[in-house]
Amino acid sequence: MSWLEPAPGGDTGGMATSKQQRRADKKRRAAQARRVEAQAVPPSPSSSAAGSGSIGSAGADELIAQGLHHWFEASCDGRDRVVNALVDLDGAAADRGVAADSPKRPERSLTDGMFARLGQLWERGWQPADVVHVVRHRSTPRVARLCSAMIHEEERRAARADRMPAEWSAQLDQLPAAPDDPFDRPPLTAWAAADRTSFPDALHDALRLLGLLRWLPAIAQLADPPSRWKVGPTRPLPPLPPRPGSAASASAAAASSAASAAAVDAAAVSAKVLATIRALLAKAERTEFPAEAEAFAAKAQELMARHSIDAALLDARHGDDLVAGVRSRRIHIDDPYAKEKVGLLAAVGRANRVKVVYSQEFAFATAVGFPEDLGATDLLFTSLLVQATRALADATASLGRGRSPAFRRGFWVAYGARIGERLVQARHEAEAQVVAERGTAIVPVLAERAEAVDTILNRLFTNTRQMKTRSVDAMGWHAGRTAADLAAIDGARAVLPE
Repeated sequence: MSWLEPAPGGDTGGMATSKQQRRADKKRRAAQARRVEAQAVPPSPSSSAAGSGSIGSAGADELIAQGLHHWFEASCDGRDRVVNALVDLDGAAADRGVAADSPKRPERSLTDGMFARLGQLWERGWQPADVVHVVRHRSTPRVARLCSAMIHEEERRAARADRMPAEWSAQLDQLPAAPDDPFDRPPLTAWAAADRTSFPDALHDALRLLGLLRWLPAIAQLADPPSRWKVGPTRPLPPLPPRPGSAASASAAAASSAASAAAVDAAAVSAKVLATIRALLAKAERTEFPAEAEAFAAKAQELMARHSIDAALLDARHGDDLVAGVRSRRIHIDDPYAKEKVGLLAAVGRANRVKVVYSQEFAFATAVGFPEDLGATDLLFTSLLVQATRALADATASLGRGRSPAFRRGFWVAYGARIGERLVQARHEAEAQVVAERGTAIVPVLAERAEAVDTILNRLFTNTRQMKTRSVDAMGWHAGRTAADLAAIDGARAVLPE
């Protein structure tokens, strides 16, 4: 698997990838597909005889294996024959009075295969939102809806809601809910009825989804998988308290009370600051006046800079383990021009001491940094995407070449590059202000945090390379830089150089 890291500094990634590199990447992806196919569909006589007329006598499991074989081979005709055979097999089982949820029915074999594969993916680094994003990226919206329904059903059957982390639960809440079926039908039939999809089409989508799930390899583990979830507190128990009534007991109680109050106050301040920043971001996105947007940007920038440095100083005073405080999150990049949009994300991440690694195969980026820095990066990137999309629409309407892909690609590359330049300038300005107010003691603190981020990045990814883009259209490049000059860099936080 190839992980691509955007070039640091002011690199715009304008060099085109060589033909030799593209051929090597193509060979690598083909070899990976063959390896996954060998693991997913073991050779069998039924698979090799898929086109020889023996398909009608195969059982459900054999037919599904043949369908996966045709899926990996991109054989549409073979896959359609398998789906028709599955429909006939299901109809014959229904005529014999076989229950709908019987293992002899094709639907049961398909759903059991999907549930088993989902359970494996959770242990191999995947999370619900990641799986649905990749399915949507490589398939159709209908297959993505089926994937969401199967994930909800898998979680319901696993019965682990009492020990589910908040982040995992939040991802499930954002996915389309599984349909409520008053007839208590099997999950695939219930989904097909709710989505108004015919049963043959549902089988086709299920086979396609199972093939996609089998194709996904292991990725970096960003959080504990379900097998490591625990009921109740996950931290080790504290030491026994001192004897009641002693001086040590009173001192320990006072220290514990102060620490608890400080934690509550810090959380309240953080929530209040983020709420204010979100409000400023929303105003900057809605206003049509650049001067007003810049005013919102200046205030949001000040708040984020103060919030980031205060968090760094607080961790330094408490002597917390910085490496243990680093977090990672995946940011899903939607088409079109997903690769070019990553350049914008990388520029925002560099200004917030966040490292970004992009997986082109799955169209998502992994951001590594401290929680407050990750939140700022996500907020600002989302805001700039809205502004860039609106500016691109204006540019395409006013320029004759605006509809060409080269123009749009050049716009996104230049927009990200120029935003990066503006964020670097804001960083230098804030550096002088912070040093003047608080002295140079903040410099080593931020340097230690940068080292901690690098430590976690190297643990997660052992092989990265610089990301490059193709040559871009000159007119689109200039339009992108112009739009970036007018963008409100709301929430861009000034940081000291690493």
